Amino acid sequence: MRFVLEMSRSQDGLFVMYNMPLSLTLIGLSALIGLLGMIITQIGVPQLFRRTGYIYEKEYFLINAPTNIVLKTETTISDKNKLKQEKAKAKLEKLEAKNK
Repeated sequence: MRFVLEMSRSQDGLFVMYNMPLSLTLIGLSALIGLLGMIITQIGVPQLFRRTGYIYEKEYFLINAPTNIVLKTETTISDKNKLKQEKAKAKLEKLEAKNK
């Protein structure tokens, strides 16, 4: 938009006064650099630096899901298995303590 507006301005109202080619070149280059920056930050940077399993978005509001929907993920299942193992170990320790 700025590029189109710049073409209709007077010589003394240009981004670089009295030099239309330089003014249009600078505006075009800044738009191109901005577009490349947006593409790189949306596609390139996440592929290079994001780690799997890390939560990047913070939850500010808790939205309760309907109670008839059960959400299961691998992490919750593995967490449940760990809890079961810990409970089993605690029971074994209690039984061993009683037998001594």
